[in-house]
Amino acid sequence: MEYTIKNSNGPSVTLSKIEGDKNIFVATIESGSYQYGVNTESNECEFFEPTGGPRISVGANLQEFDESFPSLVINYIGAGKDIIVVKTEEPQES
Repeated sequence: MEYTIKNSNGPSVTLSKIEGDKNIFVATIESGSYQYGVNTESNECEFFEPTGGPRISVGANLQEFDESFPSLVINYIGAGKDIIVVKTEEPQES
């Protein structure tokens, strides 16, 4: 399963679900160019953003990017030189 997050100014981001795991995706950015932010205390990635956006961050629900996407909240982003891994979970009831 794949979900494409589009923006109006630049490359899109495709989230491809890893087979066998319903909540882990590999993100591919059309241009390959992106920036990311790391929390200096925890050393964990908090967001990544392709040129032109959108910013994809921990705590965001996939439905914020497109209402047709499943309701999954991003709880981890692992950004490296050649790969971005996005882990999600079901939204918590309040």
